Amino acid sequence: MTTGELLVALFEAYRDNDNSAFLRVGMTLIEEEKAKNHYVLANKLKKILSSPPEINGNRPFTNKLNKVIELPKDKDNGTELVKVIYPHKNFNDIVLSDEVKKQLDSVIVEYEKKEILKAYGLTPKKKLLFCGAPGCGKTICAEAVANALDLPILYTCFDGLISSYLGETSSNIRKVFDFASKNNWVLFFDEFDAIGKSRETVEEHSELKRVVNSFLQILDGFICDSLVIAATNHEKAIDKALWRRFDEIVMFNKPDCEQITKLIQKKLRAFSVECLDINRFAKELEGCSYADIERVCLSSIKNCLINGNKPITDEVFSENVRMELERANIIKTIGE
Repeated sequence: MTTGELLVALFEAYRDNDNSAFLRVGMTLIEEEKAKNHYVLANKLKKILSSPPEINGNRPFTNKLNKVIELPKDKDNGTELVKVIYPHKNFNDIVLSDEVKKQLDSVIVEYEKKEILKAYGLTPKKKLLFCGAPGCGKTICAEAVANALDLPILYTCFDGLISSYLGETSSNIRKVFDFASKNNWVLFFDEFDAIGKSRETVEEHSELKRVVNSFLQILDGFICDSLVIAATNHEKAIDKALWRRFDEIVMFNKPDCEQITKLIQKKLRAFSVECLDINRFAKELEGCSYADIERVCLSSIKNCLINGNKPITDEVFSENVRMELERANIIKTIGE
């Protein structure tokens, strides 16, 4: 179909209130723009299609593209292997160390200037490994990177990816990469150690070793403009050969006192905190993850709202810090 014919079909779909037809024609137009190397316009159009309408200033977290794009599935049980998410979080929502921010900025700049690099036979960093303790920002940073590049996230669903049938896990991984190669995405493997465990581990059976071998081969052959981000809380369990396949390895550590202070200020910026000794609590919360500290802040905000929007005081915040440290101690005891 010509562009004119597509526009006619688009308007007819709008007139007939046919959402499926509207989205199909819209996706066809997006692919045409990509074929013309109009990637910025194509990404903007996809963002509009994938983001649901605002209702009273709020945008619910759903994604219409999941209903239009035929996502790869496990052949035995029909479970979808990925889900499409358009990112909402950005770097203003998080606090990062200077080193991590520098690494991620480098990745973003190289990707944005990828056409210049290609002209000189170079490729941008497109395969990233995020490592670190739980709750230290790996997942939200993957979302922030995707947002900065205006790319949707292709989130890998491990409940569908890992099959009980011999050889099917490797087949599912290939389906995911084949699908990712057809458009520009941030392909995100959370809890990557589930499929990337070291082949030297004695207790791992031969099927999982074959999965690692397959992943290595597929990753080596994955040449397109999608980014791959793998995140793990157990970097020591990752196969050594996989480490070498990633262009950038980003370590997410627990925040130091200065970063905790910034995080508390960021999370409580919309509330009255004149009576709050943030520096004192930053010291008390050293050793906690970003998620732990955010939980303390959110609990304090709830107290503030429930009590008629009163200022967040040292007394309120201190009680929430105490409860969080007690929670952390329980989790630590269970893990021992």
